[in-house]
Amino acid sequence: MAKVDDKNDLCRMNQAKFEPSIWGDFFLSYCNPLAYSDNQRSMEERAEYLKKEVAKLIVNSRTDSLPEKLHLIDVLERLCVDHLFEEEINAVMDEISDADVSDCELHTVALWFYLLLKHRHRVSPDVFLKFRDEDGIFEAEDARDLLSLYNAAHLTTHGEGILDEAISFTKRQLRSLMPKVVEGSLAHDINSALEIPLPRRVRIYEAKYFMSTYEKGASVNEMIMELAKLSYNIMQIHHQQELKIITRLSNLFLLKLCSILINVKNVFYMCLQVVEGSAT
Repeated sequence: MAKVDDKNDLCRMNQAKFEPSIWGDFFLSYCNPLAYSDNQRSMEERAEYLKKEVAKLIVNSRTDSLPEKLHLIDVLERLCVDHLFEEEINAVMDEISDADVSDCELHTVALWFYLLLKHRHRVSPDVFLKFRDEDGIFEAEDARDLLSLYNAAHLTTHGEGILDEAISFTKRQLRSLMPKVVEGSLAHDINSALEIPLPRRVRIYEAKYFMSTYEKGASVNEMIMELAKLSYNIMQIHHQQELKIITRLSNLFLLKLCSILINVKNVFYMCLQVVEGSAT
């Protein structure tokens, strides 16, 4: 048996070179000012109270007009608090699934179509036929109508040609309208949609921006706005606490792993010495 001159040749392995985490042990020492027990408890109690009040608001919305119902549900979803009211929202969606939208404007029809599909209701894209002329070209010029249709059309499934046509038409129209749109939030929404359509975005990131625009709007509901902020802050506190635990466990795991690797290395060299001794 040939004698091994370089022991390292036997233990060379392909080693991945991972960059160290930019966070390091940051979360071990970081403490969110809102995370003190009294603050967090009061936030959670306030959030529970607001949840009950907003739930009543959703139930009472059944007497509202279709556009008002759709606007309320859309706001709750874009603020990422809809998961708190699944039962109430589903009841409203079941109720409006058979609504007559033949006399509604494009924005309302598109939002109705969009929300129903998101909630797994069957909706025919033929509801958009009335917005096309005799040549099959969509008749829409308003930026908000176009944006609503653009987002709704991205929930298309294979074979729904009218929605594919709607995407091409609205994308072309929105791009041409961009230099003319002066309203800041609408311009941002159009630009964001052209980059990533609303159904394909990460909702929690989108919610953070939507909070700032919704809060400044004329139709803001203060209860919903406060609940959205509290829910966001409470979720952030929980995630930071989880990251603290994960960081601590990761450090313990690395220490254990290093100890195991050192022991394995020592055993390997002991075996290597035995092999060399028998070879000579």
